Amino acid sequence: MEPSALRGPRDQKTPPAMLLHFGEAALADSLRLYFSQDIIQTSASAPLDFKSMIGEGDYRRAVAALYAAKPRGWLTPVETFNPAYSQALAAWALATHLRRRGAGSGADPKSPRRLHLVEVGGGTGLHARLVCDWLSANAPPDVWQGMRYTLLDVSEAQAEKQRASLSESGHGG
Repeated sequence: MEPSALRGPRDQKTPPAMLLHFGEAALADSLRLYFSQDIIQTSASAPLDFKSMIGEGDYRRAVAALYAAKPRGWLTPVETFNPAYSQALAAWALATHLRRRGAGSGADPKSPRRLHLVEVGGGTGLHARLVCDWLSANAPPDVWQGMRYTLLDVSEAQAEKQRASLSESGHGG
């Protein structure tokens, strides 16, 4: 979408748009709804097999093949580095949470006892599913059972994909 598509005629009485309003118009304006365009966030049918790749050339060919299969699609690091990217973030979040809630001189008395993760623009829900998969297998039971994962999205269609992905994997939705 061209930035000029979001700008109307401007006169002396019209103040410049705030970034917040520009983002809202770009993503949620019913006439130019980003998520209704024929540009889709896609995912690979299977994770890339990094162990079989020899160098950057193999990686670039594999990613090029993904984009060739869906030329109007795009991939985030979550899809490209599935599941390692999400697992690394889950491990970091858990380690940080455990360190902050722990006892002793390193504990932060203001740290919440409950792990609460918030994801803005959750796409297809793959990242949330992978994080929850990893935490359900690796977090102490009290952390996993008390955890909250909040997905925020301006698109109801994307939010439905997220709910379905989490529900299909047994993580609610």
